Amino acid sequence: MFCCSRPVKKDMDVEILRNELIYLKDQIKVLNNAMVKNTDKSMELKFKLNKLLRLQYYRGESKVYWNSY
Repeated sequence: MFCCSRPVKKDMDVEILRNELIYLKDQIKVLNNAMVKNTDKSMELKFKLNKLLRLQYYRGESKVYWNSY
């Protein structure tokens, strides 16, 4: 599980992080359009998205803004 107090590696590629965020947002939109908001897959994707957004925030790179999904 993700822990906010754990130090984050600074060598993670920012472009990889942004691409992952875009991919996860697209997947959540697809699931929302398919009316399957409460499935395990939807919850897993939302957890990953929140984890990446926290990681980006703690790295000081919170330039990607995410409206509510």
